[in-house]
Amino acid sequence: MSIPTLGRYRRAARIALAAAVVLGVSGCQGAESPSIRIGVGIDEPGMSLLSAGVYSGFDIDVASYVANALGKTEITYVRATPAQRDVLLTTGQVDIVVAAYAMTDASALSVAFAGPYLTTGQTLLVRRGSRIAGSDDMPGHTLCTGTGTPAAQRIVQKYPGVQLQTFDSYARCVALLDTGQIDAVTGDQVVLAGFARQPQYADEFTLVGKTFSTESYAVGLPKDDSRLCRRITTALTKMVSSGAWQRAVDKNLTPLGVRLDAKQNPPKLASCR
Repeated sequence: MSIPTLGRYRRAARIALAAAVVLGVSGCQGAESPSIRIGVGIDEPGMSLLSAGVYSGFDIDVASYVANALGKTEITYVRATPAQRDVLLTTGQVDIVVAAYAMTDASALSVAFAGPYLTTGQTLLVRRGSRIAGSDDMPGHTLCTGTGTPAAQRIVQKYPGVQLQTFDSYARCVALLDTGQIDAVTGDQVVLAGFARQPQYADEFTLVGKTFSTESYAVGLPKDDSRLCRRITTALTKMVSSGAWQRAVDKNLTPLGVRLDAKQNPPKLASCR
């Protein structure tokens, strides 16, 4: 073989090898991962509870349904407190969040939402026999709620006579209510209803008054990922139409005495921006 011919052969081999590498990399990138990381609550009975290594609740059923609809067979749940939800998404620690995540203008500055999939409202959990019968009775009392929640912001802005404590867990607030260190826990009805029915409190607590807000829960996702938003919206639409949404309500919320407003539930899903 002459030198020029050998040179051409070597150049052709290098080109073929480079093409094979490019095709191999493209093939890996094109294959969608079967895994998904979902931010969820861990201590909200009926909505999202981790007990003996098992997750259960309405949010968990929604998260599982959405993951399966996205073709994800490996789900990793990550604890997402109200104060952490935005951060977990913006820093890429989770792929989506399903954690009683109310759609708010503040959160919409940094994340996107697909939904809503549930509409509820803020209410009060008190000890039986309490003098607090509704939101008008809150001023002058000590309340507790979750850090970074719309409930906390609403109390600070609209009820200046309330002494408010906040924690990263509603369970900590309920423990304080149990020992009489606070007068009430405030939060969303579907979240507090689970605590009211916990066996360890032996019917000690009750929900009082009408809801005094409207909270629309949605699936949180990275901002500007319109494709993922559309896929999740499609999944939520099918969850409702197939009856799976109602079955999740009947299994998780109805036993807690939750009666969702039929005019607002299941909610009309918003369009992805």
